[in-house]
Amino acid sequence: MHSRFSPEVVSLRSKAVKPDQHCGSRPSLRPASSCRCSSCERMLCRSESRSKLFLLLQEKLQPYKIEIAKEAAQAVLLVSRFKASIHRPAMALVRCAEDVIHTVAEVLLLDGQSRERWVLDVERLKDKLHS
Repeated sequence: MHSRFSPEVVSLRSKAVKPDQHCGSRPSLRPASSCRCSSCERMLCRSESRSKLFLLLQEKLQPYKIEIAKEAAQAVLLVSRFKASIHRPAMALVRCAEDVIHTVAEVLLLDGQSRERWVLDVERLKDKLHS
């Protein structure tokens, strides 16, 4: 039977105390980098994934470099580029977010449910982007 993991990963998994059980060497919620129990491995993987995602979002959401124009004609050109590449697409996303929020609110009211957390998050992000 072939393993889809490298020999190092297989050997790390074989050293785990028990599946889904922390070794107890580190009582805090943060995983020990030296610990190889399955719980610590999952926590380290999640932590690395979150940090990679955060860096990716920062790179993708903040690619626009601030430029200061020395002449009026250059300023007009920079504003035009900003509106075309950043502002208009962002406002289109704000309008889509508003549509989603209103649609979900109508559906939830019909079902007698309260607003879900992600709806509140989308609304908060929409307000932040709109300001």
